[in-house]
Amino acid sequence: MPLMKIDMLRRRSKEEIKEIMDVSYEVMLETLGVPENDRYQIVTQHDENEMIILDTGLGFSRSHKCSCVQYNLTPANGWAERIFL
Repeated sequence: MPLMKIDMLRRRSKEEIKEIMDVSYEVMLETLGVPENDRYQIVTQHDENEMIILDTGLGFSRSHKCSCVQYNLTPANGWAERIFL
């Protein structure tokens, strides 16, 4: 069961949040091969002073629409072993 946590600034609309959740879930299905409907997502919105995401020399600037996505993976039904072994 993968748990996805998404941190973002408060400026997002409900529609934007839903789209981010849907797209990130689809990417997880494609890349990790988890079973469909194995969906656990938590969105946490922060005030601007609670997130510092600086340029690390990659040559692009970040906007207030920057998000951080974390995956917490636990082996279940053998899918994790297939990915990591």
